[in-house]
Amino acid sequence: MKRVITGFTQAAMLCLACWGIAQAAPPADLQGVRPLLDSRGEIEHPEPGAIPPNPEQRTRAGLYATEAQARLLEDTLHDQVISEHVACCGEASVDDAVRHVWHAHVAYGTPTTMPVLVYGDDPWHSAQVVDRLTDKGFSRVFLVRAP
Repeated sequence: MKRVITGFTQAAMLCLACWGIAQAAPPADLQGVRPLLDSRGEIEHPEPGAIPPNPEQRTRAGLYATEAQARLLEDTLHDQVISEHVACCGEASVDDAVRHVWHAHVAYGTPTTMPVLVYGDDPWHSAQVVDRLTDKGFSRVFLVRAP
């Protein structure tokens, strides 16, 4: 029974945090930036500039964010989002990034619906991290695209 209550509590906290996105005023430098999640916590369609032009750098889930959108989400949700930077380059960097996110998820008991932001110097490697995390059951993994 305790596990059900804990899961329910986490889901309620996430809903309240997502609700806060619509209620909180963004910092001045992020005014006018479209949030990644709507007032109900549902995922918004990606900004066209967030989608990588090279199909090989895209993800299967198709969740993309601009740096400004990622910052807005981090500023709004604070510790209710996981951010990971993929070091360049190679399979080891992909493995390390996936392991870091997974360990944070397990250590803090976060739901797999918690937003994950994946940054990186190499878009292909970052996309690989997003796809692997999605394969592990994370449902809100965004590839953050630098301008």
